[in-house]
This record gives sequence, structure tokens and C-alpha cells, in this order.
Amino acid sequence: MQKTRSPDVKKAELRIAAAEGCGNRFIIVDRLKELARGSLTGKARASLGKTLGEKFPATDSILLISAPKSETASAMMRILEKDGSESDMCGNGIRCVAKYLRDAHAFPESMLIETKAGIRKVGHTKGNTYAVEMGKVAVNIRPIFETQINGTSRNVYFANSGEPHAVIFLTDVSKLNIDKIGRQVRRNPIFGAGGSNVNFVQIINEDTIRVRTYERGVEGETEACGTGATASAAMAVKRGIVHSKIINVICNGGVLKITYDGVNAILEGPANVFQTKDILLNL
Repeated sequence: MQKTRSPDVKKAELRIAAAEGCGNRFIIVDRLKELARGSLTGKARASLGKTLGEKFPATDSILLISAPKSETASAMMRILEKDGSESDMCGNGIRCVAKYLRDAHAFPESMLIETKAGIRKVGHTKGNTYAVEMGKVAVNIRPIFETQINGTSRNVYFANSGEPHAVIFLTDVSKLNIDKIGRQVRRNPIFGAGGSNVNFVQIINEDTIRVRTYERGVEGETEACGTGATASAAMAVKRGIVHSKIINVICNGGVLKITYDGVNAILEGPANVFQTKDILLNL
């Protein structure tokens, strides 16, 4: 028997591009022109995130570019996760979107991109490097609860850099089971229904830290997390563990640079965009 397609399902041709920022892998969906006339519904965005997540399992998140709601921004970026949820901000992703907009739409070197976390300024610095003004980082220097890691009780701190982040300081993060420990911290009731990302931070010296991140939505460790690097660096400064305004953050996928003045942060790192193609997809 031939299956009949639901009347709600529509075939759509999508312009997509593969992108990578410090090991964070993305699929960019370019709807800049089409969505100037109307936005995808929340249900359609959730379906798009799940569908492309299944089609491209190696990707971490889907970055949907559309026309901005704000009159001051040049474009809007929405972060669609493979589990159907949406994130508010993506530090590595927004640099890749800026790179794509420069290459594909001749956007200027500096631009304003609207996100659910607010409007962010992103600029090209040199080569494939871009910097994004992350804005104010909300930091709670008092531990919010304790968790057991390898039989030892560890303080869990909290910061928000556009995304919620738990921060845990350890002497060595190289041999941790990030997925197991991250999962147990990520769903702690203190974070509410949405949960939190979880960062495991090792202090290298006065201006360098190493960070491994368990990302919600991805539900596992990623090679890097821009908002996580920002939150971890800000927490290290606020707690007096590092003493530099410029912090190098070593991630599995490379190094990110955070400039933090005690209030606002700038995230700088690589952005790469690869093959662009058109695909036909059910929406």
C-alpha cells in the first residue's frame, strides 16, 4: 500500500553548508532571503534540527540563518539541536555564520547578528579568525551544589554567557568520563527543566586553562564550546584563579582566546566553512 504524505509535510529545497569552529561541527542552513517573508514555526524548526541531525550525525548543531527581527541586525541565527530543542547562543557557531555571510552574501567584515540571547557583534580579525562580543557574563562565584567525581566531592559553580554553564575545577581533566559525569550534573533539578551545559576546567597557568564540555542538546562531549570556554574563563578570573584579562582556553579541537574585563567578554577563534550545496528535505 502506498503511504500518503501528511498535509503538514512540505518539500523544501535548502541551501546548506558544512562549517567548523575549533572542532565544533555545524550544518548552516541559509534561509536568509526566504524567511524575510515569514518564519518557520517552532515545530518546523524542531523537525529541521532532528532531520538534519539524523542526516548528518557527525554535526553538533544546526545553525539556521534567517532575516532578523531587529532593524539593527544584519541576520538572525537560531541554534537547532539534534534532539529538537533550541539553544540561545553558540560562540563557535556565530563565528562560522559570520564567515559564511561574508563569503556567500558579501557581508562586511564586521556585522551584527541577532540571537535568542541578544544581538552580538562579530568581526573578522585575520585569516580564518573571527571575534564575537559575547556581552556580560553572569557569574556566581559561590558553589551551587556538590557532585561526586571519581569518589571525591567537587564544588559545582554556575555562569551564564548566553547559555547556562556549570563549571567544575579539577587538577586534571584528561582522563575523565565526560559523558557519564556530565550527564549526571546536566540534569540536576537546580537548573530547571532545560538543564545546563557542564564544563570541566583544569588550570594550566596564570593565563591558560583547559576545558572539556558536555553540551546539552548534543547530549555528549564536543570538541569545543565557545560559550563554555567563555563561562569557564570568566569564572576562573572571578574566583581569582587566573590573573590575566586575556585567557587562552585549550579545547580538544584547538585554542580559543577570551578577553574578559570582569564584566564583558570577547571570544576569538577560527571559523571554517566548507562545501555548500542544495538538498531537498521534508519540512
